[in-house]
Amino acid sequence: MQSSNIIYTTLDFFLVRIPSTSLVTSYFYSMKPDSIIRYVVAAFYGYEYLSQLFTVIFCFIRVLVLFNPRKRLEMYDFIFMIWLFLSLVLSFVASFPHIKHNAMGMQLDVPFQYGAMFLTTTFAYGNSIQTIGNGIFSIIVTIAIVVMTSLMVSKLKTLKLM
Repeated sequence: MQSSNIIYTTLDFFLVRIPSTSLVTSYFYSMKPDSIIRYVVAAFYGYEYLSQLFTVIFCFIRVLVLFNPRKRLEMYDFIFMIWLFLSLVLSFVASFPHIKHNAMGMQLDVPFQYGAMFLTTTFAYGNSIQTIGNGIFSIIVTIAIVVMTSLMVSKLKTLKLM
């Protein structure tokens, strides 16, 4: 979970934060549409999804440990391996279209400084289906985390540990 968060944060700085400072504007101005940036954008989206899904499995295993402390190893290993496999496949499938489309840099307007850019692909730019899908995915992940955290807190209260 932590390694995917670190990679996601690093890619976020590379694709969003650093270009927004206009330090690398000249490179992105001369960037070709089929450059390596589209692979970096695909990795960015893949690790974004992966880090969110790993947070969900962390919360889920925490709740399982509290509600069923006896059968820990056998059941939790199986659940973790299935979730890990599904998370990797889902993240790869969701980020793969970015590899097939061209990279693009878009200049940002006010309040960003002159020359600040945002890196993306032509698949992500203006794609309302992906925007809606990202929103729904984030809502589902957030609800899952809140529900599991609430279950954990309620169980801790019944055990008088809080």
